[in-house]
Amino acid sequence: MEKVKTKKGVVSALFASLVLVFALILSACGGEPIERQDALDAINAAISTEVVEAVGDYEVSMTMTMKEKQDAMTTTMNQSSTLRYDADNSVAYQTMKADILIESTGATQIDSTTKASTEYYIGEIEGTAYQVNQQHKAYAQSSMSIESLDFQSTFVNVDAPSEDELAIEGDGVKMDLTQNGEGSYDLRFEFTIVTQQATDTQKEEKTVTVKEYKIRDNKISEYKVSDTKYVDGEFESQQEMHFKFKYKDVELQMPVTTLAELEGYTEQDFDISL
Repeated sequence: MEKVKTKKGVVSALFASLVLVFALILSACGGEPIERQDALDAINAAISTEVVEAVGDYEVSMTMTMKEKQDAMTTTMNQSSTLRYDADNSVAYQTMKADILIESTGATQIDSTTKASTEYYIGEIEGTAYQVNQQHKAYAQSSMSIESLDFQSTFVNVDAPSEDELAIEGDGVKMDLTQNGEGSYDLRFEFTIVTQQATDTQKEEKTVTVKEYKIRDNKISEYKVSDTKYVDGEFESQQEMHFKFKYKDVELQMPVTTLAELEGYTEQDFDISL
């Protein structure tokens, strides 16, 4: 009898292990598929006013890529930035980088890269918003108000699929919608719109829009949106934006708190538009 009990115990343990392995495989494969309306409900809940207004301190990283091809020349522009915001002290710290790459595969060879970067604090000094770089002793009166840096203002870049996009039928819509657990979703929508039909005198033009959402703890943790244009099936241009949000405590202090302390600083332009 003891041997039988031992075998039953082994079988039970093995079964429990298989259940765990199966659960891990299911999670690794992207979770459980869900219906479109459930996905839309999750997105709308995550970007609701109630959720957004409750966020105080935060950190957001943004990457923007623009790529355009004209004949043998391809131009690529990348811009990345990270903004950390201390809501209690009304101070932010931002880093930004940008670069442009121009390449040509034609008879005229071009390989050109331009890079720029900057970083600064943003906060009020005697009632006026300033950008300050302590390391390089530079400052500028900011065109941004401190209020424009709160999470609600930053979050306006996140959009749910529009009614026009959701009205597209057939092969024009592709979806990969999964739930990974309570309040956790990975959602991908792809919409293809033909903006110009092909005729004897004109080429077909179409735009493919992709919107991807990662929702964790019922909040947006990542959002990516891209628009890619094709002419006669050939790539012409693309614009993509990718946001990563972190909801955590941020502690910042303005390095300069009075106008008198700006003595010895040089007024500079922090714009890195290329």
